[in-house]
Amino acid sequence: VLNVNIDERKDDSLSTLAAINELTRLNEKYKDPSLTFLAFTSSPSLVNRAIKRAESKRLDSVLTYVNKDFQDLLLAFLF
Repeated sequence: VLNVNIDERKDDSLSTLAAINELTRLNEKYKDPSLTFLAFTSSPSLVNRAIKRAESKRLDSVLTYVNKDFQDLLLAFLF
């Protein structure tokens, strides 16, 4: 909840639960941990566009349609 009186983003427990829920939702959608992480750290719409342009869900194909900063972040996370 976010309004004039309440900002739950600053509650560690609630924000952690929200992150877990979002990661679960994204993982169910993409069925690939790398695409899930990429969507979580960038945006699902960016990943969806990249998948559409690549005509594939293969990570190496999708990454060619993603900003270099997000490519570097994902590669740093993976390796």
